[in-house]
Amino acid sequence: MDNCEVYQGLSDLVSLFQVAFNDTAGRDWYNTYASYTLNGIQTVLWDFGSQQLLDRRRCPPTNWRVW
Repeated sequence: MDNCEVYQGLSDLVSLFQVAFNDTAGRDWYNTYASYTLNGIQTVLWDFGSQQLLDRRRCPPTNWRVW
């Protein structure tokens, strides 16, 4: 959840720098880090075997029968 919130915050900043400030350099800087964050969520935290997001890097998938 925290990683998704970080991604959303960075994406919101991209829009803010573009629309409110007309600052393309700031927009591009935040867009780069938003892309890095999304890529990390999709590649590092996604477990293809269980088809679910992991809580953190290198942790076992959640066992929903126990939870």
